[in-house]
Amino acid sequence: MNFRVGIYFVLSGFCLILSPTTGALAQHCQPYWTAQYKCAMGCGPCGGGNIAPQPYVAPQPSAAQIAAQRATALNVEGNKAFAARRWPEAVSLFEQALRLNPSDPTIMENLNHARGSILNQQGLDAYKAGNLPLAASLFERALRLMPKWAPIDRRTMADNLKTVRAQLKQAEAKVRAQKQNVATAVVGTAQSAPAKNVSNEWVCPPSLPQVASNPARFGQPDGHYCIGKNAIACGGPSKSWACETGHACNGDGSDPKVPLCR
Repeated sequence: MNFRVGIYFVLSGFCLILSPTTGALAQHCQPYWTAQYKCAMGCGPCGGGNIAPQPYVAPQPSAAQIAAQRATALNVEGNKAFAARRWPEAVSLFEQALRLNPSDPTIMENLNHARGSILNQQGLDAYKAGNLPLAASLFERALRLMPKWAPIDRRTMADNLKTVRAQLKQAEAKVRAQKQNVATAVVGTAQSAPAKNVSNEWVCPPSLPQVASNPARFGQPDGHYCIGKNAIACGGPSKSWACETGHACNGDGSDPKVPLCR
């Protein structure tokens, strides 16, 4: 009888020993537990690495970036128009692009290239119309606009300008020579005019009553010519003329640099 009581007492004590351990598993989270352990124990939120990642949202471009992208697209279209020799259209597209992106040097150079091409064409039109001063001015402006990376166009415009300048110099020299000839010819010269043949007689107007003859010019309109009453008749193989009273004939009229009267 005493044996059974002892066994019961021992078993009861065993149960008492196990009870505290079972109760410890039901306690609240301990402050020194990690977040992952608290999550595993069911007494804390499951955060940190267990949170599903949010989907990636690409950053939206800024207003400046949008403007730059639009400027790039307009620049591409401008290049296409330029390649097709539609230079006014290219200028318009490059101007729009530059307003969107004023700091882009490539767009600025493309714009200058297109503007220079238009000026060069206008210079060619002026040259064909005989307006050499305007053509030279247009070629000069075109050459100033040409980018350094367009050597062929620069050389073409430089050649155009060189040609026009050479012709301008020739024209200016001719004008100076003409003025010099006129100034030389009129020194001391008197008025004269071809005589009219009326019934085999040479007739002159009352204002130039004298009939003068130049045998070296017979058969020419001035072979027989009319001069003033007191004028002195002069002539040579190349022309007939008269000198005023007090002057004498000089040369034969063949050299324009030699005064006709002295």
